[in-house]
Amino acid sequence: MPPLRSPYGAAGVVNGALLAAVLASVTLWHSYQGAERAALEASIAQANAQLAREAQARGEAPVRIESLAIPFDALHRKLETAIPRGHGPDLFLAAHDRLGDWARLGLLRPLPEAVAARWRSRVLPGLAEALTDGRGRLLAFPFTFKGLVLYRNRQLVRDAPPDMAALEALAPAMRARGGWALGYDTGSFFFHAPFFLAHGARVFAEPPERGDPPPFAVFDRRARASYAYVIGLAERGVIPREVSSATLARLFEAGRLATVISGPWFAGQIDLPADRWAVSALPRLRGRRLGSFVTVEGLFVAASSRDVPAAVRAAQALLDAWRVRARRGLQPPVLRSAWRAPERAALPPLVAAQERALAHGRVTPNRPEMALVWEPVGRLLKETLWRGEPLEPALARARTALAIASRPPPPARDPAPWLVVAGVLLLGACGWALVRARRLHLVDRVRRERFPLLMSLPAAVAVALLVGVPLLTGVVLSLFAHVDGGFRFVGWANFVDLLGSRSYGPSDPLSFWFTLGVTVLWTAVNVALHVTIGLVLALALARTGLRFGRLWRVLLILPWAVPNYITALVWRGLFDTQLGAINALLGLAGLEPVAWFQRFWTAFGANVVTNTWLGFPFMMVVALGALQSVPRELEEVARLAGANRWQRFRHVEWPFVRPALVPAVLLGSVWTFNMFNVIYLVSGGEPGGATEILISEAYKWAFERRMRYGYAAAYAVLIFAILLLYGRFVLGGRERDAAVGPREVRA
Repeated sequence: MPPLRSPYGAAGVVNGALLAAVLASVTLWHSYQGAERAALEASIAQANAQLAREAQARGEAPVRIESLAIPFDALHRKLETAIPRGHGPDLFLAAHDRLGDWARLGLLRPLPEAVAARWRSRVLPGLAEALTDGRGRLLAFPFTFKGLVLYRNRQLVRDAPPDMAALEALAPAMRARGGWALGYDTGSFFFHAPFFLAHGARVFAEPPERGDPPPFAVFDRRARASYAYVIGLAERGVIPREVSSATLARLFEAGRLATVISGPWFAGQIDLPADRWAVSALPRLRGRRLGSFVTVEGLFVAASSRDVPAAVRAAQALLDAWRVRARRGLQPPVLRSAWRAPERAALPPLVAAQERALAHGRVTPNRPEMALVWEPVGRLLKETLWRGEPLEPALARARTALAIASRPPPPARDPAPWLVVAGVLLLGACGWALVRARRLHLVDRVRRERFPLLMSLPAAVAVALLVGVPLLTGVVLSLFAHVDGGFRFVGWANFVDLLGSRSYGPSDPLSFWFTLGVTVLWTAVNVALHVTIGLVLALALARTGLRFGRLWRVLLILPWAVPNYITALVWRGLFDTQLGAINALLGLAGLEPVAWFQRFWTAFGANVVTNTWLGFPFMMVVALGALQSVPRELEEVARLAGANRWQRFRHVEWPFVRPALVPAVLLGSVWTFNMFNVIYLVSGGEPGGATEILISEAYKWAFERRMRYGYAAAYAVLIFAILLLYGRFVLGGRERDAAVGPREVRA
């Protein structure tokens, strides 16, 4: 080896070594938490050891897997953003239901044919098919799968119930103790799937020709029979009408649910000794075993991978390290050999039950159109089960919602006229700015004040980048439609659809005008309560001689200091129908419990109570600060003149408080108008989207309704325009009052 003749040569060798090290590492993105994450890390350690041994035997540099955990809600967005730009991982773990979209977006690398053929023969039936596209290419390694099983409280149900008739027979005894024989998330289509499939229903009626719109079958005769069946279960008291995944575990622990239909994640949510509960396959219904939708988690090779052979070797090594994931993470293995003796006997009971879920269930379709089904069917279930509405009208509304969701995007428009108009407007704005600058002698002023302007330049650049660029991007995006991973220019189509109520009528909860009305009402009620409560408390705290005044101030500021998402979750629990403290207090008072989120006004009231708790401390602090500025001499003069408490407030304190409250009200209105967390976490938009506000609707169009980013951007532009006009109106009124004020004083 020749000697290194310069530091540049040494640096090149070091950089080359570092580059080799980078290329030899395989990055894996996942969203696992808790026991699953610990088991994955342990299996990665085993896979790295295996890869090192294989590399040593071949005399090559070893490949090493490095993992990165990403929150579940953010994983899909990061993948769709990073991979097309070459910044994504080599491998990632995700459910198979987005495979169709990801393949269409070009985010995936198909597995080599030889590797795909070998793994098709090694895994359980149905798993490889879930990860295969319409051209027959295997797009991911099957990693694990998850289906629904039956959990039972062994003190209430000793043996696994053979059929639904046994559970119905248990219902009277459970009703006597204030419980139910069976529980599941009654507002979710995924958890309704066992009854949906048992009635012979299908999501798609038949395989359509390539490129044709899908013939949805989720509202046909057999599907309707499944919805009617669970409505009957609720009417007979076999299942609770309103229950969600968040409360199932608590009801099960309290002995109010004898059995629960859920997935393997439920085992980590219940706090009971292992001998108090057991799992089994789902029971039968009319002689047919209940199945479930089965989710297959795939180990995908990303299109951003720089070393596909290394990524494939790493993936296979990780799949071979399945034992630690099965025993510690309770993840069912995908290999056929893992389900043969003696390996099968060593699997935990929960893992063994998953194999029966796969055998009797159906892998969720991986077509992109599947994403359109969840919300309309979920809304149908909530309307009929949670709110007790008739089935046929709810079916009609769900059909309409699915038809609108599956409607093709607006046609493309020629952007040339728009560019011409934009250019003319830009030139006109530049000309107006030049004329204005000349009239104001702006050049001379800049020369005189160049130092303070120079000092403020960093702040101006920051505002332009952090406010101006996103705002301009949103305006431009509102003129496009997101189609197959790209953007199609559609002009005013999104605004015409929104403002013209082309998708939903003005009185429909999903229409822009209905949501705008709810948003205005929401803002007005909240701000009025914030100001009233805050002002009353400020007047009370401003009194001289108040005992423990400082302590009261600290305690009353605490609701504002706690993060609003934590407060929202706490209040959501308080309003829970089954386990909430508010309904418990109503029961102690001899009143019937209230299903808070089944009616508009009760759900709206729950949101308002939560946001009032969050918002009044801010107004209290502002008003208290203004009251501190009132001269004591004026108060004494008013008191000596015989003014009562109302007169002293009206003529002495209010003139000092009002100027401080105007900007506070403006700021509070903007905050409340866009208070996403409370709506999303407390009512979730229930009932049927009626309590959504504009910002939460924009979020759902962007991230829950097939990535309609342009439609969501149109919402955002309209929100900005409304708040801009409102702010101008409020500040304009303040300027008029300031101009009138001195004349009133002189008078």
